[in-house]
Amino acid sequence: MPKRINTKDPRKVRRLWEKLGGRVLAVRKTGEERWVHPAFDSTVRANGRRGDIPAVILCRLNHLID
Repeated sequence: MPKRINTKDPRKVRRLWEKLGGRVLAVRKTGEERWVHPAFDSTVRANGRRGDIPAVILCRLNHLID
């Protein structure tokens, strides 16, 4: 059984998100990113310039792992 993750490293989270079938789309000219996954009805919009990951993305990623 996979372990839940608790990291703020954006590269690691992005790789895992995409490995599990999600996509990270750049919002034009704003510096934001839209995190999309077919398992969820709504998307998450996050600041792409920051060096951490919002808690809602980690929560959704752990939901996918479980």
